[in-house]
Amino acid sequence: MVDCTSYYEMEEEEFARNGVVLTPELWLLKLCVGAIDPDYDVQDE
Repeated sequence: MVDCTSYYEMEEEEFARNGVVLTPELWLLKLCVGAIDPDYDVQDE
């Protein structure tokens, strides 16, 4: 498995630019699912 998710603070900034509040739980979900489904990983970009 390859880690496709950046550290929490960087991901939080990316989500904030899209008007979404990143919680630690959502970040963990993105960490797990983003490596499996690239479409999920790019939702904050």
